[in-house]
Amino acid sequence: MIKENQYVKIKWMGNNRKYYENCNYIFTRFGDEFTVSVSDLPKHSRVKIKVICDNCLNPYDLSYAQSVRAENHICSKDCKYLFGKEKFDCYICGTETFKNNTQIKKSTFGHHFCSIECVGKFNSMRYDETKITKLCLICDKEFRSKLSTIETQITCSRKCQGIWQSTFRIGENSSNYRGGKIEKCCQVCRDIYYVTRHSSLLSKFCSQKCKQIHWSENVITKESFKVAKYQGNLKVRQTSRETLPEKLVREWLSENNISFKQECGFFRKYYADFYLHNTNIVIEVFGDYWHCNPKVYGNGLLPPSNSQLEQTERDRLRIEKFKKHNFNVIVLWENEIYSNLEKLMQNRIMTIYPRNDYTQSI
Repeated sequence: MIKENQYVKIKWMGNNRKYYENCNYIFTRFGDEFTVSVSDLPKHSRVKIKVICDNCLNPYDLSYAQSVRAENHICSKDCKYLFGKEKFDCYICGTETFKNNTQIKKSTFGHHFCSIECVGKFNSMRYDETKITKLCLICDKEFRSKLSTIETQITCSRKCQGIWQSTFRIGENSSNYRGGKIEKCCQVCRDIYYVTRHSSLLSKFCSQKCKQIHWSENVITKESFKVAKYQGNLKVRQTSRETLPEKLVREWLSENNISFKQECGFFRKYYADFYLHNTNIVIEVFGDYWHCNPKVYGNGLLPPSNSQLEQTERDRLRIEKFKKHNFNVIVLWENEIYSNLEKLMQNRIMTIYPRNDYTQSI
């Protein structure tokens, strides 16, 4: 609300002379001040006037143009929040709270609250009044049940519910009973065993032991299984990351224009780290630890582990298989590669490699 009987000081300027002369004000000189009634100000005037706050009724300064456009005059954010609201005491904690007309109409029970926590407390009180006391079938403890679950709720807690279900809801009384387990005959030992209905179509053996016996006699010995296993292992080896010694050997062979194939498969069983094309030369790059370097492990040095001994036996069988088919197997150890790769390759490879254009560079 604009305060009545207000007057403000205005200076004569070129853009307001004609307007105020039409309002019966006498022009004196540009720059001179003269007193103007607020009611005579133009609607776009930015002159500050006194306005009464519609909420707290305190006067505050506002431009005349804003006071004309505004439907309500509010002096601060606090008054803006309180404007048009009614004061109530919280039904739960008694704290003062303010509600607008929409919030008042939405109140179902005619009560008003200061926070969501107080609303929750009220709802819990209201719901608790409608609950009925029952006796737990497991622990004989009293508990409160809602009207909607009074016929079905028979225990006081999840723990008691689990005990009751494990006692009374098993077998045919189970809610997901599908006819029980299926009787089947093991394909190896011919014993009778029972499996659930959803796994009955795939189950063939009564135990893992019988399954392993069947595989060792009927699956692993098949040529198709050997081929599939070989192709799967070959794909894994070709896509896996090479070791640092293998990388050094590969780079040396490429720099010296030696044609080779890495991770080359033989006999549908074994793999060679490098095979030199059009020769019988196979290069194996062995890590000192994984392949148990005899200069580091054994013979009074570090004792080899069981996994190292098993790998040594596998290496021996593989090398014998290559030699049986007239392959020249060259084993390069990790520490030898790191020490002097150029000298190692000259002494071990180039002395038997069928080429005359290799230049020594040590």
